[in-house]
Amino acid sequence: MERLALADSLLIDIADGTPVARGLPLHLERFRAGVRERAGERHEALLDNFFELALQSIDEYARANGPAFPRFECWQDRATFRFELALRPAPKITSKIALTTAQQPAADDAHLKGPNIERYGRVMKRLGGEALFVNDRGHAIEGTTTSLVWWREGRLMHAPRVTVRPRVASITERLVTEIADRLGYETGTELCSPLELAETELWALNALHGIRPVTLLDGTPLNAPDTQRLEAFEKALHAMPEAVVPSR
Repeated sequence: MERLALADSLLIDIADGTPVARGLPLHLERFRAGVRERAGERHEALLDNFFELALQSIDEYARANGPAFPRFECWQDRATFRFELALRPAPKITSKIALTTAQQPAADDAHLKGPNIERYGRVMKRLGGEALFVNDRGHAIEGTTTSLVWWREGRLMHAPRVTVRPRVASITERLVTEIADRLGYETGTELCSPLELAETELWALNALHGIRPVTLLDGTPLNAPDTQRLEAFEKALHAMPEAVVPSR
């Protein structure tokens, strides 16, 4: 039975009439790394061709329809793999988010984007919104669709890539961490419970919405963000897009 083995989505915006995306090479490399993990390196040439055609299709779609939220997909049926591109309009962008704590479903592939979309979707439907996943030890890991970072005494913190098991390697988290380094902020990792996170300025990150301050955690209001710092990070993040198809 065929199933979605990998998926990677990114926001395509329009700048001066040109479709652009944040961290595009990083998204392509993450998808490629997932394919290598799933299927080895025998699909490299096929994947190169898929990316070339997909990026051209994304560029044409966005020029005709405006901002988009396409998804690269890898479908698996036993040892057979195929690649697809889902072209979708960009959903509404929001500027804040509420989280509800939930136990992360057990999955050997929790570090990959795609295999758990339906499972995590059921969690969100049950909770009525985004979940903050905790592991068996009660440590906060990530959201159902977001990576989490927080501010502790002026340092930008995040969970280790491996807690009990690896978490998704967030592209937006990587970009935000690079911005922190560039702006002179220290960064670090730590394990926190949701109760400890509730004492911090907490940000939820993903490719669609960028940076969103978490305003509620389990129904409790969180600290208001440092507006000046948040604006500096958002400005730097918005300045990162590059053309989907380089000009010739």
